[in-house]
Amino acid sequence: MSRCLPLLLLFASASASGQEPVRETETQTGTGTESETEAETEARAETQTEVAPETETQTAVAPEPGAAMPLPPDLPPPPSYREVTPPGAQPAPAATPKADSVTTADWEFEQVDPDARGPEHLHQGFYLRLHLGLGWFVARFAPDDRGPGVALGISAGVSVNETLVLFATVDSLSAGDNGDNTGVYLLGVGLTYWLLEPNIYFSGALGTGRGTYRGELDDTISTDNGLGLEVMAGKEWHVGGAWGIGGALFARHGNFDEGDFNAVGLVGSATWH
Repeated sequence: MSRCLPLLLLFASASASGQEPVRETETQTGTGTESETEAETEARAETQTEVAPETETQTAVAPEPGAAMPLPPDLPPPPSYREVTPPGAQPAPAATPKADSVTTADWEFEQVDPDARGPEHLHQGFYLRLHLGLGWFVARFAPDDRGPGVALGISAGVSVNETLVLFATVDSLSAGDNGDNTGVYLLGVGLTYWLLEPNIYFSGALGTGRGTYRGELDDTISTDNGLGLEVMAGKEWHVGGAWGIGGALFARHGNFDEGDFNAVGLVGSATWH
């Protein structure tokens, strides 16, 4: 009984003040613990906040294997660089293309004026041919007259295309021996065909002709107009501008009431085309 009395007195004084000694100790102890825990939590949060950007920066900067390293967005773009030749230094020579390489500089194009091209290149427009040479003839309308003679002719026309020419011609063959004079004349139209690469031509004309004969006793024979024919084959070489010169073989025939006329020969030719 004497031992329980102090405890009862203590309990009564605590009840009068409204606080329990044990709980006060526990509350103070709990408050201190909670204060210390909040301070540690705030300190730990600040530490994590300071460490987190560094970790994020390191994670963003670290490239994947084999990938290019990206630059931070807040950095200015890198400056551009160009090669600067030091003063007094010679520039590097341009690279020489290989022998087996083909560039547009290796080709040269030349525009040719068609008017300046010769007959071996182009035949167009106005056509003019002159020929002069020698021939051998037989004139049956004359009293057995035959022998050498001089062949002369002129032809003029226009090109149908680069290989074909339409022309008109006047040709003659005359001879004189021991006072005898024989002449045959042909007026006709014809065509000339050109082989451009070797510049060879073939020509034929058909028209009307007449033969004359004068003997030693001034006896004359003049035939009526008859059929006349001439064929030629020749080759020419370009000599400048539109001119070409060369040679040709010819054959002529005249059919008259008084007798026939035949001749063959070789002439030199000059053509403007």
